[in-house]
Amino acid sequence: MTFKNNAVFIKNFPVRCCHFKKLIQAAHCSSKGHARLCIHPSTRSPVQQMLLCVTKKARFYYHRHKKSFKSYILLHGEILFLQKKKNKVLKKRYLFKNNPVIIYIDSSIWHTYLSLSSYSLLLETKQGPFKKCHIKWKPLDFNI
Repeated sequence: MTFKNNAVFIKNFPVRCCHFKKLIQAAHCSSKGHARLCIHPSTRSPVQQMLLCVTKKARFYYHRHKKSFKSYILLHGEILFLQKKKNKVLKKRYLFKNNPVIIYIDSSIWHTYLSLSSYSLLLETKQGPFKKCHIKWKPLDFNI
């Protein structure tokens, strides 16, 4: 299992402990501070599920996915989700592994997130097929 562009498709199920360990290692070794393990078979799949490992050094632009939803389930760590509208932070949601929550993000919502722990594991589900989003918003000043 080799991570290219911070992502890899898994062909052999089930996802085992060794896959999680490799994902965590890939995220820590990545210059971007994150990696994903795609559970869906291809970028054309109508439903896409990914295991994400996000380290403290990862930073994401605010983004949204037109005509698509997203949901997240936290499996390990602590995450701060931020939702934005017209340059104002609408919601801050803290996720902790000991308090299970499913976050649903509608297509109209600009959002970003960061790990508050050394690494966090998330299960992300979104509507496919994959379309690369080139929207560049200034990253949030994370000195909250």
